[in-house]
Amino acid sequence: MIRDTIKKTAIAGFVFTVLISCQHRADTIPAGKLKKVFNPFLNGAWVKTEYIHDITKTKSPHKSSKTLNGIVSFIIDTATIRGDSMFLSSSIGNHEGMNFLLYFKQGEQPNSLLTNIHDDANPANSFELGYLVNSNDTSLILYHYDENKKLIAKKEFTKVLRNQSNDVITYGLQYIVNKKLISGTYKTRDLTGGETTLQFTDKGKVTGFAGFKTYYVLTDFFAEPGASPDRICFDIETDTGKWYEFEIKDNILYLFEAQENNPGKSRQRNSPTYKLIKQ
Repeated sequence: MIRDTIKKTAIAGFVFTVLISCQHRADTIPAGKLKKVFNPFLNGAWVKTEYIHDITKTKSPHKSSKTLNGIVSFIIDTATIRGDSMFLSSSIGNHEGMNFLLYFKQGEQPNSLLTNIHDDANPANSFELGYLVNSNDTSLILYHYDENKKLIAKKEFTKVLRNQSNDVITYGLQYIVNKKLISGTYKTRDLTGGETTLQFTDKGKVTGFAGFKTYYVLTDFFAEPGASPDRICFDIETDTGKWYEFEIKDNILYLFEAQENNPGKSRQRNSPTYKLIKQ
């Protein structure tokens, strides 16, 4: 009887020890080791994977803006590591900026780290940032937990730039939109039948088009009415800047004269001003 009691007590103590060990596993893995695991792939600009897939399909920033909820992009620079944490800049809904800390402390997942992201709807909830390795690349996963550490949701992010030369939070998203929709070589004809070659780059540069040097695709529709058209601006924030509405069909980029957007009022689009054929 005593032997059985001792045996049961030992087993209970072992189970308790295992549970405590699991509960505090974040403290058992040195931050230095976690840094070695995460640092090789963290650097760069990351954009919500769902948005990238959707905009590739719709060819329309406005139609795909429905996927831009919560954190949609962020910049990671491992040079900001201070001690056991690092500073990240993120974009909320592609409209507002938010900074948060990533801690080199293991989270609920064996491949995730703790963050100080705040859940306004429920302060007891928490977020962790982890990684997922697939056959082609490594994705980052933002895990959302309730107060009981039950997974509520998770969101995948794709690296679009290995290094970002500026600190503009939305740059990565703009870059991937340019790359997926606009970037490339085009041909067009003027009224006399002469052919012109245009070049659009991933970084928002343009050559061969009416003397313009840059282009900017509108991706933030927070203040836009529901039926807003897709828009592109050449040489934005300059005296010679010019907005056009645009539409992409097959390999053709159609540019239309921009019209004032009046909610509730029907719009009739004129014939395209330019028809740019991607080569």
